[in-house]
Amino acid sequence: MTIGGLSESMNQQLQAVKELAKALENVNEMSQSISAATEEQTTNAKQVSRAVENVNELTQAAATAAEQMSASTVQLSGMAQQLQKLVAQFKIEGREEEAQSADLRDFDETTPDLQDSQAVVA
Repeated sequence: MTIGGLSESMNQQLQAVKELAKALENVNEMSQSISAATEEQTTNAKQVSRAVENVNELTQAAATAAEQMSASTVQLSGMAQQLQKLVAQFKIEGREEEAQSADLRDFDETTPDLQDSQAVVA
């Protein structure tokens, strides 16, 4: 091989090394981009997970509140019935018993039945 041929070969090899270095630099940049995107996806996934946990907690709290409200409604209905019985024992001046009975029947019809209230709880 001549010196000119050797020089040509070295230039080609140097060019190949430069191209290889450039390709490795591109691969490194792509790897860094992939790594950054992966970290961002992980962060977003954690935020979504926390949001789902919060929704679950709120749903459980709402269900508990609904159960408590239903139980309170049943209790209030029972108290209203007891009060109705106590009021029925009193005689009001100037009114006939028949009118009182009619008023109480009307009240019974508008007062929810305890069994109906319990059906809502179930």
